[in-house]
Amino acid sequence: MSTPTGDGSGNPWVPPGDATRPVPPQPTPSTYGTPASPSYGKYGQGVADPVPAQHGAPGPQGQPPWGQTQPGAPQWGQPGYVPPQQWPPPGGPTVLEPVGRLRIWAILLSVLLGVALVVNAGFAPNQHQILVDALNGERISTQTGSSGNQLLSSLALLVEIVVWVMACLWLTRVRRNAMVLRPHRPRRSDVWIWLGWVIPVVQLWFPKQILDDALGATAQATGTPRIRTGWWWTAWVLSWLLGVALAVTTVLPPNDGVHATLVALYAVVMAVAGLLWIRIVHKMSLAQDAQLAKPGVGYP
Repeated sequence: MSTPTGDGSGNPWVPPGDATRPVPPQPTPSTYGTPASPSYGKYGQGVADPVPAQHGAPGPQGQPPWGQTQPGAPQWGQPGYVPPQQWPPPGGPTVLEPVGRLRIWAILLSVLLGVALVVNAGFAPNQHQILVDALNGERISTQTGSSGNQLLSSLALLVEIVVWVMACLWLTRVRRNAMVLRPHRPRRSDVWIWLGWVIPVVQLWFPKQILDDALGATAQATGTPRIRTGWWWTAWVLSWLLGVALAVTTVLPPNDGVHATLVALYAVVMAVAGLLWIRIVHKMSLAQDAQLAKPGVGYP
């Protein structure tokens, strides 16, 4: 019987157990499926992609929620895999900004508007007598189109425009802060912060939605009670309807007592809406500014 001389690789045959027998190099152990190496094709095992701050928040139209992939799409480790969307998206708010100065100006201008409307309704020339005659059912012959009344009306309109600008600036700031405190996708885009107050029909609910989104996110992030806006919005919608009625009465005879009554009602309703608005602005601003002193708020 012949003795083997090798294994065909050129190495001489060595009997088993021979201490001189070379030990073949051992292969490096595979880390497949271990915590250091996620299982192939199984997203979420091992070291996964960073989880977005608001996992599951609604994504853009036609796309999955933030932090999720489309059903049936390539998974982690497969060709064509696209990482899930992260929050905040590029260009979104990342840090809190103070609201104090905007709060002060928004409150002061709201007070000024209320005073201007009350003066226009109560102390304009002949307004008192017109209202009394209208309530008594008497025929009105007093001239209402004086230059003094027109001046007061113009000043009130100017103050309303300034208040609108300041309210939009304030609302833009607090909404961005709310998106930092609790990442979410608001129901309306930034342009509606400005246009939602002046475009007919949509002004009946768009501003309330924008404000409610910011109030809700702030309340959840800070642990404070949510500020309710129902009474304020009711007064605001009623003032808008009275404003439409006032515009209609401008085509009526200038001595029409209905117009004088509407002016007075408009001033009262706007004053109530202004007081409720000041309360919302004050409490919302303080809640957000209180977060500036806390470390680790928002995104670096």
